[in-house]
Amino acid sequence: MKLFQQIYGEDDPAIIILHGILGSGRNWHTAAKILAANHRVIVPDLRNHGRSPHSDMHRIAGMVDDVISLQQQTQASPSILLGHSMGGLIACEVAFQSSMTVQALIVVDITPRSHRGDVIKILTAMKNIDLSSIKNKNEVDEKLSPSIPDPIIRQFILTNLSTDGEFKWRVNLPALYDYLIDMRAYSPAPSNVYNGPALFLRGERSDYIQQADEKIIQQHCPQAEIVTIPNAGHWVHYDNLPALVSEVKSFIEKVI
Repeated sequence: MKLFQQIYGEDDPAIIILHGILGSGRNWHTAAKILAANHRVIVPDLRNHGRSPHSDMHRIAGMVDDVISLQQQTQASPSILLGHSMGGLIACEVAFQSSMTVQALIVVDITPRSHRGDVIKILTAMKNIDLSSIKNKNEVDEKLSPSIPDPIIRQFILTNLSTDGEFKWRVNLPALYDYLIDMRAYSPAPSNVYNGPALFLRGERSDYIQQADEKIIQQHCPQAEIVTIPNAGHWVHYDNLPALVSEVKSFIEKVI
């Protein structure tokens, strides 16, 4: 599938930023602009998100193929892969399956293992809103509030609301349920290893990378560094973007 993409900067090696579930490339606009001072930065909307095409299938394997195709289309192979959450799992799988196309791997707040998480609650809250009766964005925010009390998360979700003529979700909600099934069953084989430079960034307030996960990370990425971003939950790029970008820049300068 050909993905919608935005490109910043000119210098290789390129950085490809892969957003998380319910995200889009524009969530990473500020980070991309900063990193573009020294790199070409390619920021796609993944399938069923943003301005990219929709598909009934939303499985990790299909998204891996999308990213490898993107590398070829943009002549960005090898490239530095930076992925958050769902995008981090995709980045890991690209590195496992096509290591020659990955110059360095940066994973934000996810471990290459099965995850349950609470995304199902968010998707259900979105699905239960009758958008045909909505008059403004604030109404949607109010309807999400009982299920999603955190206003920062609600504002993140509302970036998926299209107000062009009529209110509708930009994401393909039914297909995203498919991904949750895939994520719960995900378990890379012990032989899936990326031996290149890798950085795993975890939010201080997040439980997506736990102490027990460090062994899993080292098993699949023997050269991995694990760094905690202070004052950040799972949406690290929302909570503490300066610290995240600083760690990314330092890592790239060290290994490239």
